[in-house]
Amino acid sequence: MADIAPFLNFISNTAKILSNAISEGKIVYVISHYDADGLSSAGIIGQALQRENAIFHIRILRQLEEQYIIELASLDKNNIFLFLDFGSGQVDLLEKHLNNRTIIILDHHEPLKHESEFLSFFQINPHIFGIDGSTEISSSGIAYLLAKQLNSNNLDLSAVAVVGALGDSQDKGKQNSLIGLNENIIVKDGIDADVLDVSKGFMIFGHETRPVHIALSYCIDPYIPGLSGNKDNVIRFLNKIGLELKDDEGNWKTLASLSFEEKKLLASELISYMSQKGMSSKEMKSIIGTLYTLKKENRGSPLRDAREFATLLNSCGRMDSPELGLLVAMGYREEIYSEALSVYSKYKHEISSALDWLYNNRDKVKQLEYIQAFHGKDKIRDTIIGTVASIALNSRILKIEKPIIAFSYSDNDSIKVSARATTFLVAAGVNLAEALRNAVKKIDPNTNAGGHNIAAGARIPRGSEDKFLELVNEEIKMQLNRSKGVSN
Repeated sequence: MADIAPFLNFISNTAKILSNAISEGKIVYVISHYDADGLSSAGIIGQALQRENAIFHIRILRQLEEQYIIELASLDKNNIFLFLDFGSGQVDLLEKHLNNRTIIILDHHEPLKHESEFLSFFQINPHIFGIDGSTEISSSGIAYLLAKQLNSNNLDLSAVAVVGALGDSQDKGKQNSLIGLNENIIVKDGIDADVLDVSKGFMIFGHETRPVHIALSYCIDPYIPGLSGNKDNVIRFLNKIGLELKDDEGNWKTLASLSFEEKKLLASELISYMSQKGMSSKEMKSIIGTLYTLKKENRGSPLRDAREFATLLNSCGRMDSPELGLLVAMGYREEIYSEALSVYSKYKHEISSALDWLYNNRDKVKQLEYIQAFHGKDKIRDTIIGTVASIALNSRILKIEKPIIAFSYSDNDSIKVSARATTFLVAAGVNLAEALRNAVKKIDPNTNAGGHNIAAGARIPRGSEDKFLELVNEEIKMQLNRSKGVSN
């Protein structure tokens, strides 16, 4: 295990630089990614800056491109720039165009390089300190640690950092728990600040919001034969085991509102049913896991379940409404929250439609020796192609033995690439960020790829998809052989 002291000390020193800039009246420009972790990061930093009465601007982007960095270079060089959930993959461009600015990067993706020749360049990235940024802490966690150093009263922001970590699927511990710095510092702070509760319960989406029979019928991870996608069968199953669907006041029961005895009954009968259907022990155990509850949010709200909160933020970012996600992450509710819920509903419908399309076109999934691929073209928007790939892999719509490379049409005649793998494949030696980065450079030397070993993304010119797949297939082959000690 890495020594975390140097990492925390570097954050503390960087917080002093930010604090001094605020005291001097400098404008803080915050630029963040548009996914759940990026929006959580921006929400944390936004609230922290508000509490310090800082002058700041926040901009949410799909990706950090050179043209936007050039635009930033026209701003007053005496101000300070914070890049959240990206920047480590664009270090060369930031150094090229903003070398005389104070730059702070909070990123958990694998960095292009660890050090900068510029003294005003501060890259807070766990990988640089030997900490796994794909599992132990996300960008929102780094943002929280910075906010905590800025002001010790910011402990309540730990709950939003948990949302960001879960949004980036960092629940890789036992029973889908958070690990590393996420667990040992951030979750602990949330519990101590009385904003977070950790418990064991049903790992079924809609835990807080959906009636039990609806939540079970919508469950696709794991897919339960005879129940998933069949509301009538679920109702018959619940009636058979003697579980009342409504409470004494006539309200639909949710998984969260069930009594301890009801939860125990449902878990026992559900596992028995899954066993009869021939499901694996791992699949049966997966329905119970670690729940993270935001105690200050209203009961019945999707914001109370940290995973649902993350999905709502993700929906805002990927449905072209990142400003709504940012404001919700900063604590705004009422009309802002209502608008975000509307976007959330549209997002779930679009994801469902995309999965239906993929399921009905499984024969079009291209199988190479070491990878598989599908092209969403204009059927799946580029902002959700990665989400669709993840769900399809986890729900077994796609084979889990190979990484998936998913394409979708994007702007400027480009193709959005999203790659996903499983923890098993990563343990076997797969590193998607490295594979995509090497492949992209052979397609277009001016293009970058980024991400983690288990999930990565890139953009390539339209028409280069087949060549790109050949290159990635070869990269994965070399990684697996290297892991086995086989020379390539």
